Amino acid sequence: MKCPKCNHALPADSEFCQYCGTRIKKPIAIPVEEKKEEPAAVVASPAPVEKPVAPSPAPEAQQKSLPVEKKAEVTPVKEAPMTPASQLPDFDKMTPDEALNAILQVQAKNTIEAMKANSKAQPDNEADADFGLVPEKPIFTLALKSVDGEKEYLEKLYTVNGEKIKYNRRGSTSVNGINGMIDIYETYLPSEQPYKTIYINMYGAKQSTKAPVGFTLSKPADFTVPASARQNEGSAVAPVPQIAKPVKTKYCNKCSSAIDSKTKKCTGCGKQFFRGLRFTKFSIPVIVMSLVILALSALCVFQYVNAQTAASGLQEEVSRLEQQVNDKEATIKTKDSTIETLEDEINDLEDEINDLEDEINDLEDENWDNWVKLNFFDDHAVIVDEHSMKYHTYECDDLDLSCFWIYNTEKAEQLGFYACPKCH
Repeated sequence: MKCPKCNHALPADSEFCQYCGTRIKKPIAIPVEEKKEEPAAVVASPAPVEKPVAPSPAPEAQQKSLPVEKKAEVTPVKEAPMTPASQLPDFDKMTPDEALNAILQVQAKNTIEAMKANSKAQPDNEADADFGLVPEKPIFTLALKSVDGEKEYLEKLYTVNGEKIKYNRRGSTSVNGINGMIDIYETYLPSEQPYKTIYINMYGAKQSTKAPVGFTLSKPADFTVPASARQNEGSAVAPVPQIAKPVKTKYCNKCSSAIDSKTKKCTGCGKQFFRGLRFTKFSIPVIVMSLVILALSALCVFQYVNAQTAASGLQEEVSRLEQQVNDKEATIKTKDSTIETLEDEINDLEDEINDLEDEINDLEDENWDNWVKLNFFDDHAVIVDEHSMKYHTYECDDLDLSCFWIYNTEKAEQLGFYACPKCH
């Protein structure tokens, strides 16, 4: 759930925003969009009165100073009749302008009824010490002036020291015995320091003529310098008052009262908020243990980071070695393929060698026959030269091939030829 005014996230059971004090749950929800320019239109049906509301007794010292005749008997307040939901017009069948006019008419009627009820029995609590400071005893402004009546009253307010107050509306509420909604205003000093919270009902039949305790409706005639600035009256020049840093007031989400900035407690219902640290005899050991645990956690994180870094480095090294192995395997496959190719070439060459050996063998066989033939002729045949009566071999230089006869050696010697000394 979020506040409709400041948009802060709130607990689901909140009735007031603890940041701006706006009321969350409204008594009557009109099924059309409200006009923000008309604050007087925010009129809710007050809860029925079970008992008359009696004014709170004034402090003992103040009671002694007040005349007896001013303590009037409390008159029971009759609640103003509001327009029942069954008598409201059907807004879904209207145009936006018609719906707005109908809403204004209903609100005006309710305002008039509330003013009439207040005119018969408007509570008079102006003599009480908490007049205007609690929602049960609000300040009344004339209903005919609507929001302008509230602003007119607020513009007249001064502190008892003569300081002009500033104000800011932070929501509205309602109480039994008071007709109409009660607006909540937070007041501030000129230094922006929070002062007091006041409550105003703008449906009054008559105007409140007094101010709450701590306020006045006119600037004091003898006002010179605020008390906060009168610190050294004997000095020639009064010191400039230091402006305190404004403290942002927070409000209870149950009763809408202000939360004390020091104790963090609601000033209305006493609920504890934003509890601070409390130091006990166990605080130091707990802090020391927390620091030890934090240091150990940091050490564990450091070691974990180092381990992760080392593991990352090892992983990179493993990846690099795996890549090298893959490269070597690829090289081996390439070499194997080359070896297979060379083996095929070797086999082809061996086949060629075998073929050549076969050819050589064939040639040797053929040459052997020729050699045998040559040896036969060399051993048994000679070439004779009739002019010199010599016989020669084929390669002799003295052989005259112009005319020759071939005989075997025995026949040539029988015929009277003798061996050439050069070739034999």
